[in-house]
Amino acid sequence: MTLTADILEQAAKHSFVHVGDWLAATPGDVNVADAKGWTVLHYCAAAEAEGRDVEDTVRLLLEQGADPHQPDAQGDTSFNIAAPASPVSGRLMTNHWLQEALEGRGTKKLNDRSGSHGSTLAQYMAKWSADDEIEQQLKDGVAHGLKVDVLNASGWTPLTAAAAMGRAAAVRAFIWHYTHAVAYARTTEAYTASYAGQKVTYAAGLSAVEVAYARLEQDQKASTALKAGLCACMAIILMRN
Repeated sequence: MTLTADILEQAAKHSFVHVGDWLAATPGDVNVADAKGWTVLHYCAAAEAEGRDVEDTVRLLLEQGADPHQPDAQGDTSFNIAAPASPVSGRLMTNHWLQEALEGRGTKKLNDRSGSHGSTLAQYMAKWSADDEIEQQLKDGVAHGLKVDVLNASGWTPLTAAAAMGRAAAVRAFIWHYTHAVAYARTTEAYTASYAGQKVTYAAGLSAVEVAYARLEQDQKASTALKAGLCACMAIILMRN
């Protein structure tokens, strides 16, 4: 077995203790995938959802050239794997994409799409960027041509994504970039998400307000803080009306 194959096998078991040594020995293998198309970065995103601390490993992988846009055999990127319950991995990959795009580097530009849902950078910012960085990131991105109201393949805008996560700061930052029509854009297909094992089904034809309400109604594992955030998102959007 090669060193890379051994590291991928360990990663599948959510063990990353030897990743640094591996990258030092074979840095060109950072995006090598296993039989199902998963890279070490895919496995990090999955491991976080199970409670593993992967922040340092994700940082190291991205610094060494790991591509968060690389799809697996099902078309899912590390972003897709992070989507349900891996906010640290999601934020690090989002910030990495933004920084590289602003500097004219990386495999994706500001307004490209990534992942099996055709999501934009703005959508990942709405979902993952920290509350204290989102406004500045939007300012920098928009100044360089970032489009903040593009729908993904399911008809979700970044505002919809933020509302589904109960991210009031992100909703507040994005809402003023939207016309009334886009703020109330409706999803075009049904979508089922799994948050820490709790499934939430979003029907087609929902506005961002209705998406937030759908999660509030269905997510039995939602914390008090999340419930408050979902309510705040609905209020912010309705007040914008």
